[in-house]
Amino acid sequence: MKVQEINSRLTEVLQGTFGHPERSEGLHVSRIWEDLDRAIHAKRGGIDQYDLEEYGTLGFVWERVLETTLEQLALSSGRYMRPGEQFCDGIYLTPDYVDLDFMGDGSWIMGVEEWKVRWCSYRKGDNLEQNFWKWLVQTKAYCYVLNTNLARLRSLFIAGDWKQDITPRLRTWELIFTSRELQNNWDMLTGHAKRKGWL
Repeated sequence: MKVQEINSRLTEVLQGTFGHPERSEGLHVSRIWEDLDRAIHAKRGGIDQYDLEEYGTLGFVWERVLETTLEQLALSSGRYMRPGEQFCDGIYLTPDYVDLDFMGDGSWIMGVEEWKVRWCSYRKGDNLEQNFWKWLVQTKAYCYVLNTNLARLRSLFIAGDWKQDITPRLRTWELIFTSRELQNNWDMLTGHAKRKGWL
């Protein structure tokens, strides 16, 4: 048997097909929270050790799976939508999705939808503030800019509990933020950007 590994363009094609449109030039909110996270968690090492292109591609595919599935489950067409790139106070943001009828009761109150793929135990989701601080910072920023205090986080944990049961698990959380929480979060982000000279 002769075996030869070949270089596939699959990742490139998937990213081109499922990825987000190109971001505008300028300061993106992810730069701010990534820098804050590195400063806060400097001892554990940064995310730079991973190949974000490969991880990101699976994230984009996961977004399309959710997009298609949620549209099929929704009672009304157009309930879920990608809001597109946002701009506020000199900062660009790219929320995943919004649910235009967050309560699902016809009240048409909007909420943010943020979708994640993770390679860690789903049990880490038992404490979002400790283990997924960046998710909350990100989601609050999107809520602030989109003028809503409602959000839903959906995360696919690829490796289950990372111990005995490595069956992928989906966890979903609904979050209600206060106006003060959203304002404090935004002030933290813009304040950090100003201290860094980015704004």
